[in-house]
Amino acid sequence: PRQPPLFTVGTVDDLALCRGEREYFNVFANEPDRIVVTVDIVADDAELQIDLFDPAGELIASTQGVGPTVSLSAPVGDAGPHLVSLRLLQGTMTQYRLGLTLPLDE
Repeated sequence: PRQPPLFTVGTVDDLALCRGEREYFNVFANEPDRIVVTVDIVADDAELQIDLFDPAGELIASTQGVGPTVSLSAPVGDAGPHLVSLRLLQGTMTQYRLGLTLPLDE
């Protein structure tokens, strides 16, 4: 299987997600750190789920919400690549902007 892209601090515009699809991004975090994922959704009624997994593949945080903005903030205990998963739960297709910050690295 193909590896999800490595995402760095900042934003990525003009992404699209269809209902039932999942998008994956790798985020490298140091320990201790906090990962903040923010998704700005074009469709205000779109419901989105954000999951965050540690380097071992264990789910460490999850949230879902309705646009225009859904965000997740979670502390991370282990350094390494963390997997972010996005899934559109409601709506047929929406464009979105993905933002990432690592507040302890700032």
